[in-house]
Amino acid sequence: MGRLSFGKGQSRSESDVAKLEFGADTDLGRVERIISKLSELPLQSKGLSCYVLGDGGMPAGTYDRLSAMVGVTVVKQGSLIPWYCFFLRGIVASEWGIVRVDDVSVLPDVFGTLIEQSMAIVFVMPSDQVEPFVARAAKRDGNDGFDHGVRKIESHLVYLVDADNHESKTGVVEYVSCGIACGDDFVGIFDWADGERHASIAT
Repeated sequence: MGRLSFGKGQSRSESDVAKLEFGADTDLGRVERIISKLSELPLQSKGLSCYVLGDGGMPAGTYDRLSAMVGVTVVKQGSLIPWYCFFLRGIVASEWGIVRVDDVSVLPDVFGTLIEQSMAIVFVMPSDQVEPFVARAAKRDGNDGFDHGVRKIESHLVYLVDADNHESKTGVVEYVSCGIACGDDFVGIFDWADGERHASIAT
């Protein structure tokens, strides 16, 4: 398995079952457009589930507010601050979480909230593959890889956005991976629209 390089010093291992895979400097306008398009996909009718992983750095109460949204379930949440410094959790933005988006129309609200102060990743996968993904993601094992095994699934979609990347020319980095079983309605979402090609892609 090779590596996919993008931005300055950014890299990810390549998926063996990806139809489309790239990383690039981007901007929030493109991110918003992509997330809006993803929110229109008929995932449930295809037997697919959608999750968003917030990778840490959110203020206390963020996931409690998300859990109050209709069509959203916070499956797991925690703090990057160790238990013996619990008194800092209300002061330092440190919350991470795994969110199931049952009503995909609210995906823009969920994702927009989580990239304000954190890296966030959208995962789409067959519903029968969800349990092992959640179990791995909840362990917070730094050696497990950012995708927690999802990119081994032929019908996967992974969309990672780091909106506070100091090595990026634009300050925002995206990473895309679509499995070989994804249809054109998935893959076409990530085409570059007019005016978006300023975001350099290096593979």
